[in-house]
Amino acid sequence: MWEWLGEMLTNPDGTEQAGGRREIPTPWRSFVMAFGFSRLRSRYPKLFSDFSMHDQPLPEHAVEVAAISGACMLVRRDALEEIGLLDEGYFMHCEDLDWCMRFRRHNWKVLFVPDARMVHFKGHCSNSRPIFVEWNKHKGMMRFYRKHFRDLYPGPLMFLVALGVWLRFGALTVYHTTRHIGRMLGLRHGL
Repeated sequence: MWEWLGEMLTNPDGTEQAGGRREIPTPWRSFVMAFGFSRLRSRYPKLFSDFSMHDQPLPEHAVEVAAISGACMLVRRDALEEIGLLDEGYFMHCEDLDWCMRFRRHNWKVLFVPDARMVHFKGHCSNSRPIFVEWNKHKGMMRFYRKHFRDLYPGPLMFLVALGVWLRFGALTVYHTTRHIGRMLGLRHGL
């Protein structure tokens, strides 16, 4: 019997979208992914695995996973009554990860169902306001880390995690700003 179901998110071309099934993005997994160490996963799978599972073979039936996407999910009423609603402290992004952690801590299973498919048109909000979306994504990630990992990681390590999150946000802000200025200059000069 299922407790909480997530479907296979697909891109408009039918390929599996990242995020529909995943591991919890612990600070270590996020570090591994951010700096490209996940390339070493085939050699050292336990040490260098990231949180993405969409590049793994698609299971033939429903399987238990650590987390699913909040884009589309089905939750049992009794599980919802026990765990509660999504945390309203998140504006966008990471509230689904938080919910998965809360369900799993109360011994509810999170299942990924590959036969249930949904096309997810990703990025519509981020295309029009990328810095706003990145700000909220990074703010959500910090809330998630503080809420679930503060007691597991010593203070100096959590400081480094926060520094990494905000340095990444800074780099993405520079990227998006530069790109926007480039487009504006191109339009001005008729390019």
